[in-house]
Amino acid sequence: MGIIAKQGYWNFIVLYIGVIVGTVNNLILMPRALSPHELGVFSVLLSLMLIGGQISLFGGPQTVIKFYPKFMHNQANGLVNYVLKNVIISLIIAIAIFLLFKDYIVNAYSGQSSIFGEYYLIYIPLLTFFVFQEFFGGYLRSLLKTVHQSVIKDLISRVFQSGLFMLLLCKVIHFDQFLIFYVCGYLLNTLLYLKIIRKTVSYKINVPFEVPKKEKKSIIKFSAAIFSTGVAGTLLSNIDIIMIGAIAPIVMGFDGIELAGIYGRMAFMAILILIPMRSVMNIATPVISAAWQQGDQKELGSIYSKSSLTMSVIGVFTFLGIWINIDSVFLIFPEGFEVGKYAFLFLAIGNLIQAAMGANGAIIWNSSYYWLSSITVPLLALSIVIGNLIFIPKYGLIGAAVATAASRLIFAIITFLFLLIKYKMQPFSWRHLYTFGIAFGVILIVSYIPLFEHLILDIAIRSIVASILFIPAILLPKISPDINGTAHKLLNRLNSKK
Repeated sequence: MGIIAKQGYWNFIVLYIGVIVGTVNNLILMPRALSPHELGVFSVLLSLMLIGGQISLFGGPQTVIKFYPKFMHNQANGLVNYVLKNVIISLIIAIAIFLLFKDYIVNAYSGQSSIFGEYYLIYIPLLTFFVFQEFFGGYLRSLLKTVHQSVIKDLISRVFQSGLFMLLLCKVIHFDQFLIFYVCGYLLNTLLYLKIIRKTVSYKINVPFEVPKKEKKSIIKFSAAIFSTGVAGTLLSNIDIIMIGAIAPIVMGFDGIELAGIYGRMAFMAILILIPMRSVMNIATPVISAAWQQGDQKELGSIYSKSSLTMSVIGVFTFLGIWINIDSVFLIFPEGFEVGKYAFLFLAIGNLIQAAMGANGAIIWNSSYYWLSSITVPLLALSIVIGNLIFIPKYGLIGAAVATAASRLIFAIITFLFLLIKYKMQPFSWRHLYTFGIAFGVILIVSYIPLFEHLILDIAIRSIVASILFIPAILLPKISPDINGTAHKLLNRLNSKK
């Protein structure tokens, strides 16, 4: 875990600076810079982009990460180019599917927002540049340049987006121009990735992949498995926004497309819980790939348990910080956004379940049983679509959130049982129960603090009290060695500066 701890430390810092910027963007600037309908259109476009992106990528980034250690000494360029060619073919197919079903999708929203169809064609460049950003970002991760990728994707990109929202808020640009510049942000990221790659390795795009057909067949087989898993997994995270926009009933004066925008903000708050997961997984995935190549199951078990505990502790603390201040948080949003309060709660519970499972997904994807996810995840995606069709018309945002949380729980149980039965791996201990128990106790204690009229004062007091109760309760008994180690390094750095 040495390299994971080292790069994970910097990834953690970069990601959380990016989280601050992203939070300002999503919770403050975006709801004010965009009208309710524009916010809904933007949210649906991004969800469609993420789903189309997984179709187009055809498992490309994960494939490069998995096979790069095997071919890095003699066929690295060939491997990357071979996978890239498959990605481009998939992208063309995805665009063709989009054009084929364009009228059907636009008509699905015609009863909710007449402006949706006006901006639908921006989807093609949005999808294209996003796909190239994700592919070359995966290549950077295989080179263990995870900090570089995080700086570009999680910091530079979000600062760029902040500028766009400010220009929109100040009426310097209008929504059409905003979308164009937003698309250009993905192109900028791709160019920066390529510049770092060229400085790190001698990457040449015209090098063929000269390996036996058997090797290519195994790569395609793995890509296909990751493809189905990735598409279904992205559906699990985004189909609710798309379906809310099309079939949700009017709630508190908000139509479906407007509710999709509100739900998107709730989903963003809930996804903050998974930020530590991204920090750890960025570097853990290539290390897991190398461990499978070496047959080091002890290392895999260590990564599994440590990643689960680390992500549980930080995820719980993040949820704690949001939930104890949830009523104050809604005062930051425009009026009416509180309709999403309990949708956030169920989305957060679903993400806490995912965080607690640690690196289980990466362990399975890089094993010889990677095909398991290609069966279970699509079935879960189908179940959440059916659940949304049943619950969204009846219960709106809460129905969608419950369906999503339930799907994450089912998938977590399946993957947990598989790793336990097949490899005798399981990540949980009394430390997990202790962490969740402490968090529950803190929520109860903080709930007795009276409300203060001043918003900032109320948030500050609740957050300080919760931190004083939670952090020592985790650090003093040394619940997570990795977290204690990181805290020790931070203290040493502060002391050395003094």
